Formats: sequence, structure tokens, C-alpha cells
Amino acid sequence: MLKRICILMFLLCGLSGCGDGEVDPKAVAQYYAGLENVTIEADITVNSGVLAEYGVLFTRTAERDRVEILRPETLAGISAVILSDKAAVEYEGMALETFLPGISGFVPADAVTGILDDLAQGVPEYYGEEELEGYPTLVLSYIREPEEGTARKLIWVERESWRPLRAEFYLNEQMIMEVGIKNFVT
Repeated sequence: MLKRICILMFLLCGLSGCGDGEVDPKAVAQYYAGLENVTIEADITVNSGVLAEYGVLFTRTAERDRVEILRPETLAGISAVILSDKAAVEYEGMALETFLPGISGFVPADAVTGILDDLAQGVPEYYGEEELEGYPTLVLSYIREPEEGTARKLIWVERESWRPLRAEFYLNEQMIMEVGIKNFVT
């Protein structure tokens, strides 16, 4: 946790690039903007005062985004199409309650969509390099200001392949969700 806080503080201090000049977040954005077909399996941990863990299978095609819940077993098989104005999974009229504010891209149902959309939108607020799980990575910070406060997303992508590895979601500087990418297929 201390390592994450140090990284966040380092990013907040105005890091605008890396010393060797080789990092190009615009190239990362172009790569993600060009992806039409993506499959991602991810583990999502939500901490909104109530701890919840999910496994999801996300599929993006040219026509739509779709997410299927893999875990917990009681919810396995529930799926939803992610629309621009919806951020909840529905099943027989019941919404999956996470006790999170309904900020688009900041709930388990559309967290992976939010990660991909942020990566494709252009230059992040801040970026830098770090090693994560033995991989040299580029860590990118995206900030939004919804009415609920400051929403920040940190996303780690592998330095060479730009494969996403991890994301952390913060609301008013408190981590509310973590996403670990298990599989990424384009």
C-alpha cells in the first residue's frame, strides 16, 4: 500500500514524462483507439465499505462491449451489454449493488470498458515508468471531476506490448476498486 501511495504522490507532483524520452503515451492511445476486437479476463476487487470480488470476461467488438460475470459462483453467467449511458449489470430486473457511485467507468460492470476508453482517449494527466510483477511498465493517470468529487484511475501497461496489467480506481483519493488483468487478447 505504501508503494501505491508513493507512486500516486510521485505522479501528482507533476511528472510529465520519463528521463530517456522514449515513453510516448500518444502512441499508446493510438494503439488502443485502433482496437476493434478485444477479449479481457479480469479480477475486480471493490472496496466501498463492503469488500466484494468479481471475475469478469469482457469482449469488445466493432458492434458492442459485453461483460460476463465469471465469479462469484452465485452470479456466474450473468452478462450485460455496456451502453454509454448504463453502468450496471441487470438480471431479472435486479441491479448488481456495489455501493459505489454510478460514475461511468468506475463500477465493476464497466470497469474494463472504462480502462480501454481512457487508454484510447489520448494523453493522460500524468505518466511514468515502473516495474510491476516483473514487467517494465508505463503507469498512466487519468483524472475526471464528476459531481461526486475527484475520480482518478491509474493504469499499468506493459512497456513493450502495451498490454494492460492492472488498474486502480480512486474517488477523492480513496481507492475504491482494483482490476487485475489476467488475459488480454486482440
